[in-house]
Amino acid sequence: MSRRLAVLSCTPVPSLRHAAGDGEVGVKLTELELGAKLGEGGYGIVRLARHKVSGNLYAVKSILKSRIRRIGEQRTFELLERERKTLKLLAASRACTGLVRLICSGHDDDWLRMVLPAYLGGDLSGLLEAHGKAMKEETVQFYAGCLVLGLQQLHGLGIAFRDLKPENVLLSADGWPVLTDFGLVSFVTHADDWCYSMVGTPEFMAPEVLDGSGHTTDCDYWSLGVTLCELLTLHTPFRENAETGHHQATYANILSGRYAKSFEREHARKMESRTASLISGLLTVDTAVRLGGYRRGIESLRVHPFFWGLSWEALENHTLTPPDSALCETQSLPRKFVEASGGVALPDAIPTISSKPKKKTPVELDAAAKALDRMFDFSDWGEER
Repeated sequence: MSRRLAVLSCTPVPSLRHAAGDGEVGVKLTELELGAKLGEGGYGIVRLARHKVSGNLYAVKSILKSRIRRIGEQRTFELLERERKTLKLLAASRACTGLVRLICSGHDDDWLRMVLPAYLGGDLSGLLEAHGKAMKEETVQFYAGCLVLGLQQLHGLGIAFRDLKPENVLLSADGWPVLTDFGLVSFVTHADDWCYSMVGTPEFMAPEVLDGSGHTTDCDYWSLGVTLCELLTLHTPFRENAETGHHQATYANILSGRYAKSFEREHARKMESRTASLISGLLTVDTAVRLGGYRRGIESLRVHPFFWGLSWEALENHTLTPPDSALCETQSLPRKFVEASGGVALPDAIPTISSKPKKKTPVELDAAAKALDRMFDFSDWGEER
């Protein structure tokens, strides 16, 4: 399954200190040892890290300042501020269920760093690949419920996610999903706030995003419908597979709310009635009648027959056993990082992260680098220089 890139997407970057959960209060960058690389983006790298006292594992995302400067300061600054504001709102509201949380952050002369929990179960896209087949409806019911709760919390804070897709849903080692990557969010604190920028991943974009007519948080429920289609069938519903011109054909399908012929024939017609009803209710062009949208409200989703039998209370309290908990646990760490004792080895670990800037010559400390620090104002990221 090829990874899809979002329009105007970016790697999330450090923000304000988050009110950490139990066992995370007071964690500092200087107390962590970096180890194996977990992933890499356009100008950031994520490494596994271990707390040198407690042994707890974290993910440290590091972004090279010089590369940000080359990409373009102004646009990057806007994305940074969007991420920063989102994490600040989440911290103030304690809204963390189903959402990635920030433990601490900091920077030196070269790097911006953000410490997150180590969600080592992969993401929903990788889980589909591990399954090797589409998910069963009862499994999708669990993930759909978790995503609804995550979106509900974001929307309650006036935040439109705008890039929901399987790749942006991380999984903990015990199989619980969380939404991640807030670089493309928009703030719609009032009902009459509208966004007009075309952002997101094309196959998952709502028609009102694609045509630029204006959108609010309702667009996330359309993306939820596309995501659930992929979990249920391994295919997105509007994608045309023609060798030429398929992008325009795909966009035309989205704008009209019409499934691709192959999806209609091979998948949509075979769905159970309650599942088909949920998908069609989410993939409704008219936002006034779209399930979960502002007009119909979140209860229109929670009471839908697709979710009958699911305990929302148990889901919110994490008292359920995730359907893929065993699979996520076995995939959570590469074998070469697991010692016979059951501990976690960090080969090629570097010394504890230093919060002190490296000494540089006046030539190296150029005016552009100093201007960058002033523009971004990293002083309130927690680990101050």
